[in-house]
Amino acid sequence: MIKGETGIDQYYFAGEKKIVGIINLRGEVIPIMDLRLRFNMPQKDLDSDHRVIILNIEDKNIGLLVDSVSEVAQVEPEDIAQPPEEISDIDSKYITGVAKYKDRIFIILDVDIITGAGEN
Repeated sequence: MIKGETGIDQYYFAGEKKIVGIINLRGEVIPIMDLRLRFNMPQKDLDSDHRVIILNIEDKNIGLLVDSVSEVAQVEPEDIAQPPEEISDIDSKYITGVAKYKDRIFIILDVDIITGAGEN
């Protein structure tokens, strides 16, 4: 077991969902999925920039380990468009839309597909 600066107890579970550890959040044990591993990217050592984003999917909490978070934004539904066809060569099954926010563009990911929600 390794405990990094993020407070994640890392256990390196074997499995398709890329669960790398668990955290205790207000008394609830939450599994942590490393998005780098989920997208077949090389794993990075944990540092102070890493963050865990907590999602609630189908009444279950899961944490997504990300390299960093620069901003949290509330995007209105009318500011979300379908992704352009040109990105179809990327593994676009993970992408549900493109959001326009101020002068920036964000890619909206399908967390159900990423986390495997609904798979049995």
